[in-house]
Amino acid sequence: MDKMKILVMFAQELDIPASEGRDALRGTSIEYFFFGENGEMVQPKLIVEDTAGMRRGKSFLSPEMIHHVSYIPGIYDGTFEMTIGSNGKPTLKLTDLNFVGKASITLASEKEVK
Repeated sequence: MDKMKILVMFAQELDIPASEGRDALRGTSIEYFFFGENGEMVQPKLIVEDTAGMRRGKSFLSPEMIHHVSYIPGIYDGTFEMTIGSNGKPTLKLTDLNFVGKASITLASEKEVK
C-alpha cells in the first residue's frame, strides 16, 4: 500500500435502497486530485490549442469513510492499493483517508501568472 497526498474536493455518503433489478448501494463517494508532497499538483500550462488541466480522481469507499472527512477542500493522506481493473489494466484504488490540513484556493497574483 502506498500513501499519497490528495486534495479532496467532494465527499458524499450514499445509501440507496435496493430496487427491482438492482442491489442496495451503501458507501462513500470521494472526488480528489493528487496533491504531491508539497503542493506541486499545479503545473501551469497556457497552450489553448491543446488539452490542459487536470482530471479528478473518483473512488467509492466503505460507508464509515465519511467519518474520515473532516474538511473540504482539504489535504489528506490517501492510502492506495494496486488493483487490476475489468479491462485488465493496473489501477490505483483509494482505500483510506487521514486528514492533514485545510486547503485554501486563492487567486494568483498578476506577477505569478506571467
